[in-house]
Amino acid sequence: MNTEYQLHKTYAWRRFWVRADTELLLEDDAYLPDPEGDFSRFLNRGTVTLAEACGDSCSLLLGEPGIGKSKSLQADFGRLIQTWAATGEMGALIDVGAVTSLTDLETLMLANESIRRCRDGVGMLHLCLDSLDEALPNYPGLPKALMSVIQRFPKDRVRWRSLSRGRVSAVSSRSAGSAFWSKGISRWYMAPLRQKDVQLAAGENNLDADVFLTAVREREAQPLAAGP
Repeated sequence: MNTEYQLHKTYAWRRFWVRADTELLLEDDAYLPDPEGDFSRFLNRGTVTLAEACGDSCSLLLGEPGIGKSKSLQADFGRLIQTWAATGEMGALIDVGAVTSLTDLETLMLANESIRRCRDGVGMLHLCLDSLDEALPNYPGLPKALMSVIQRFPKDRVRWRSLSRGRVSAVSSRSAGSAFWSKGISRWYMAPLRQKDVQLAAGENNLDADVFLTAVREREAQPLAAGP
């Protein structure tokens, strides 16, 4: 089987988020009990979908590298933007990973029609920023630059969602957010996969899902399977 294809394949997983400092109860010490299950949904009440995690003015979405944060955001954004549009609101998904200067940032953001409309005082904007952590090594001043741009917008018309990894990125994001929003800032971490998500991936790669899960357990590799 083509390994390159497997690495870049997108699965129809429904990903969940858990508020920071929340202790998760896991199945087999690795898998997230299904928050939508008849009984397991009562185990981790703080586990939510991206839409629910985006209820605050500023939501910091965090997680380890390579676990599917960006793919999940892209997939959910397509659905969320339709929900926002139904209430007259707008959404913008901006990848800031290659930004190295304030000029880069301004050019990238103002190329988006929804951002320009919000700047001009039209509608509520849900601004989703991806890859903040990728830009920080080459542009440590990014959080300050973000605030210099966002502060030009009507404060009551912007909701900020920042996706990144690692503690440094979290601190930078929170620092930037607190400069604009004095309250309503929340931190969320991407939850592990559910066992049925791993079964789905195994099946789509022509593997017997039950045999695959047994092999994973025998090798004590459940954490790897639950956090691809």
